[in-house]
Parts: sequence; structure tokens; C-alpha cells
Amino acid sequence: MCGRSGSPLALLVGVSLLVACRGTPQPSDVPPDASVSPQAKAEPAPLEMAMTPSTLALAPDAGPPPVPLRSDEVVPGDAPMPDVRGWEMDAVFRTAEIPPAFRGPETSIGAVDSVKRKTEPRVTVDFTPSRMSLTLANKAFLAPEGTEIRARADRYGHFVLLPGSHEVRVAAPGSLRALFAERRIDVEPLVSPQITERGEGARRLGYRTRRVEAASRVAVATFELTHLEGVGEGGVLLCRALLDLMNAPPSAAVCALDEVPLHVEWRWATKGALFFDATDLARRADLAPSTLAAPPATDLFALPSLPPLSADTTVELPEIAAFRTAPADVPSAPDASTPQPPMGLALANVSDQARFAFLDGAPIAWVAPGGRILISSLLRGRYGFEWRTFLGDAFEAPTTINVPSTQVAGASDGGIP
Repeated sequence: MCGRSGSPLALLVGVSLLVACRGTPQPSDVPPDASVSPQAKAEPAPLEMAMTPSTLALAPDAGPPPVPLRSDEVVPGDAPMPDVRGWEMDAVFRTAEIPPAFRGPETSIGAVDSVKRKTEPRVTVDFTPSRMSLTLANKAFLAPEGTEIRARADRYGHFVLLPGSHEVRVAAPGSLRALFAERRIDVEPLVSPQITERGEGARRLGYRTRRVEAASRVAVATFELTHLEGVGEGGVLLCRALLDLMNAPPSAAVCALDEVPLHVEWRWATKGALFFDATDLARRADLAPSTLAAPPATDLFALPSLPPLSADTTVELPEIAAFRTAPADVPSAPDASTPQPPMGLALANVSDQARFAFLDGAPIAWVAPGGRILISSLLRGRYGFEWRTFLGDAFEAPTTINVPSTQVAGASDGGIP
């Protein structure tokens, strides 16, 4: 110990000890070395304090962050995956306030309800700790039935595979909203949301959930997430896809490791809402590696566009014709000079967005901007009708129409502009 004493010998020893004590510089006495950056001398924060939900979700091994895909990029084929154990989810999208069917003596509610069930926008999601594949399960989307959207943990963005094709298209971050809403793979500007914890959520599929809110100028989205041990980043990849529908960046800290979204609702800044609900969730030990490869090694890269198609029905024409059991007398068009179809329902779109035509509350067809389609099988009579977008962020007031007639999306009165 460095100290002092009253005797000469002790004083001499004390001086020697004092010199020795001062000869060992303390950290605060050491001048900075101009050749070394002060940042290199900084002490790292404790690991548990440095990790955030975003880093937990996106870089669990403290490796490099995911690399964003580019629409013009050719990515090497995905390496074979040794482990194909994972999970499979069935889910459905829906919009709010679907208009009811017109109640008349000729209305077949059973036929209308059958088409409503058949045209619910359903998806199947397979995911492992590092891969995800979302498949469009019916014709209720603008993209073809069977279209796959695949993702991997080390890349931001998605790979789009069309059914019956050996081509892969790159959807860079910010592209899925246009794919679902416009049938295009176009990058839109990303808008970072404000993330807020909202406590415990509803119990879904037997699982407890926590609620996280992501709010931006595009929408306020509420995610209900459950913890599944061993899921890894599989649920995070699904969250990235769902965030893309509101143009939020994939790095938004909504989902953490081993979390899966079971319910999401988007309240759009314009108006309307969209909902995503998991209807089934099960473990799978037999996932085929080829169905999760992102991208498949055997597929060729194509330009990020879909084959041109201006309109299509969501079900077969006889199923739409069954909405009425018999024709009914309706007044003729008020203006005889207005072109009307000789039979059925003609649909046209002069707006700048793709629109779905809801007949008696069931989406029977979609029409792209500038497109037209004739539903020739409809019997004469009165029907409930409404135009709306797939995302439910734009719609026109529901009305009752007479058939035969022509309905035009984007026209001020719903008829011929």
C-alpha cells in the first residue's frame, strides 16, 4: 500500500514506494494515442442491451444483415436444405363491410354463399427457420391461382413463381403491394412505421398472442403474434411479406425470432381495412426442399412483370348464373341511347386501379384499368353491386343494379362515363 511514516528509514522506503506507485500510470492518466481511433477503444454495450427486436428477427447469429434483392438481379439457385421440418399455415384475407345480397324471391342465397366461400382469398404458407413459401390457393387474387411467393432469411425481398412456368421473378422490397393490388411487380417507396407494443392479444388457434402496432402514413397495422419454439425466422419472413403490403421496410421491428403472425389488420389512411387470419397451423416433417428453394436452381430469371391480362372471373359462369332461380322483370335503361349489353352484365374500368366487382356480396370478377369483361350468364333481374380494390383501400358505395346493364369503375354514377 502507498503511504507515509515518521522514521528516516521508513521515510526512505516510503519515497521509494511512492515513486513506484506513480510509475504505474492509471487509465485516466494515459494520453490518447493519435494513431488509434477513439471508436476502437470504445467498450461494447452488453449483448442483451445491444439487441433489439429488429436485430433479433433479422440477424440472430450476429452475422451480416440481409441483402436487399434487386429487380434486375440474377440470384444463384438456392442450395439444397438439409432440414425440411417446419410448419404449414392456412390463412385468409378479407376486407371489411362486404355488401349484402339483394333480397328478392328469385335470389338463391345458397348459391351466393357458396361463391362467397369459394372466393375467399386463401393462401397456404410453408416455413422453416430460414425459408418461407406463400401460395395463392384460389382465383380470388389478381395474380394466377398457384402463384408462389418465396423468401429466405439472408435476403430482403421475394421471388415470384407463376404456376406452370419454369421462370422466377424478383420482387424487390416494396413490390408486393403492387402485386396484390395491381397485378404488377413494381417497387414503391418504403415508409418506415412507428412500432408500439400493445400488450396481450386475443387467443387464436389455441395460442396466446402479443399485439404490436405499426403506424405510418399508409396505414395503421396491428399484428397479433404467437411464440413457437424452433420456428426461427420462418415467421419473420411471413411478417416481412405482410409489412410489404403497407410499403413498410422489411427491417421494421415487428416480429422477433420464433414468432408467427396469426392475425393482422390494416386500417388504411385513405379508408377501408384489410384483414389476415390464420385458420390452421400445424407442424410438418415432410416439406419438400424443392417447394422452399429461393430461388429454384432449375428456373430461369424473367423480367418482373406478369403476362398481360385485362380482366377475369373468379368462378365459373354457371356458378354466377345460379344467383337467381328465374329471371325477373326490370325496367329498361332510362337512356335508350346508352349502349347496354343485350344480356348479362358488362363490366369496365376507367379508374387507375384494378377493381373487383362484388355481386350480391361475392367477388365475381376483376377488371384492370382500361379493361372490360362480359358476364353473359346472368339472368335478368336486380342485384346488389359494388366496386372495390383487393386491399379494400378504395371502394364505391354499394348500390342495386338492374341486369342487363353496364357498370363502369371510376365513373361518377357507376354507369357509362
